[in-house]
Formats: sequence, structure tokens, C-alpha cells
Amino acid sequence: TVSGLATDGLVLANGGDTVSVPSNAVTFTMPSTVAFGSPYDVTVAADPVGLTCSVSNGSGAMPAADVTNVSVTCSAQSYTLGGTVSGLVTGGLVLANGSDSVSVPATATSFTMPNKVAYASPYAVKVKTQPTGLSCTVGSGSGTMPAANVTTVSVTCVAQVFTLGGSIIGLVSDGL
Repeated sequence: TVSGLATDGLVLANGGDTVSVPSNAVTFTMPSTVAFGSPYDVTVAADPVGLTCSVSNGSGAMPAADVTNVSVTCSAQSYTLGGTVSGLVTGGLVLANGSDSVSVPATATSFTMPNKVAYASPYAVKVKTQPTGLSCTVGSGSGTMPAANVTTVSVTCVAQVFTLGGSIIGLVSDGL
């Protein structure tokens, strides 16, 4: 049986005998037969992109019947999510991807979220807490996790602007 195979690329081997298993397959059969009493050892020759597959009950001596209890289980690989930071001159910036968050220290130029993200899962990095006196925005912060680490999220911080003014008392003529 096969479970969790969401993409093409899985190749199973028994010695020199190989079979490519298509995405969403739930069963497989090796192309060549095995003689009674001969050893067999089904292994993963190639994992699909973004997945890791493992075999259980894959080896033994061929009985006097078909072997149908070999199981292949595939699961998504996880990758890091991060990027660059610019203009962060004070502390207090907290970034979040769902419930995962990271505090970014003052003067940092990069960040990486603490938890990896599974292949093909959505991500959306947002500013959870703005640093004092700055306004930070996130660029390229959302998408679907590829089969690689994401380092292209950009966080840009700029100083907030405030008005300066007050009141004048006793001014009776122009020219101040």
C-alpha cells in the first residue's frame, strides 16, 4: 500500500527492479516477479519533491504466495521560513506566521521563524507587534511553501512621523 503520496516522483526498488509510483496512488506492484524462497528488499530509490517516504515490511524471503503487506508512507518535508530586515533601530518587533511568532532584536538584518513549515502548506508572515517609534511592513510574506527554505520575506521598518507644536501666549503682533 501507499499513503500520503501527493506528488509524482516516487521510485521504489527491489534490487535492480524499479517502479515509478504516480501521485495519489494507493497501491503498487513491482514489475518483475520473485521466485519462491528468494530474498526481496523494497526500498525508496527516489523520494518525490517535497516528500519523504519510508517502507515497512519491505524485506524478507518470498513465500509461496504474493506479498501484499509492504507499506510505503510519505509525509511532507518541512523547511525554514525567514528573510531580511531593514531599518530596525529599536527593539519590540514581533513577527508571526499563524500561531508561530519570533521577537526580532534591534539592529537585526535577518530573521527565521522558530518552526519549520511543511511543503505545500500556506504561510503568511505578518507584523504582530510594531517596535516603539517605527512602522514595519512585510513584503513577499505569503505563499505556498516550496520544497526549499524560504528566505525572500522582507521586513522594512521606517521611523514614524509625529507633529510638533504647542501654544503661543502673549503674541500681539506679526513677526515671530
